[in-house]
Amino acid sequence: MNFGRRYTLPMKMSHKEKSRNASEKKRRDQFNILINELCAMVSTKSRKMDKSSVLKATIAFLRQHNELTVRSSKSGIEEGWKPSFLSDDEFSTLMLEALDGFMLVISQIGRASCRERV
Repeated sequence: MNFGRRYTLPMKMSHKEKSRNASEKKRRDQFNILINELCAMVSTKSRKMDKSSVLKATIAFLRQHNELTVRSSKSGIEEGWKPSFLSDDEFSTLMLEALDGFMLVISQIGRASCRERV
């Protein structure tokens, strides 16, 4: 019995619609792969993050990274203190070796570690 409802036969999708749907699915799949990669890079939690949380964490990370880059470039080694043929890293390494130095590293959560003879 039909009870007044109309049933229509499923329409066949055109080649253009199939192509568009496949293209859209490929785009969504690629987007999800990239979101998952970002999540793996910025997430410190074991639970899965939603897409907007992943993007927010990525933005926060990039802002912090840019801020640290600006700060470290301001406190870089002046050229008058080192030979021009040495990079900052090479000069720092040589100075630490010459001074029998050590390195103190403090993490974001406040843990400190000290290395002698860097």
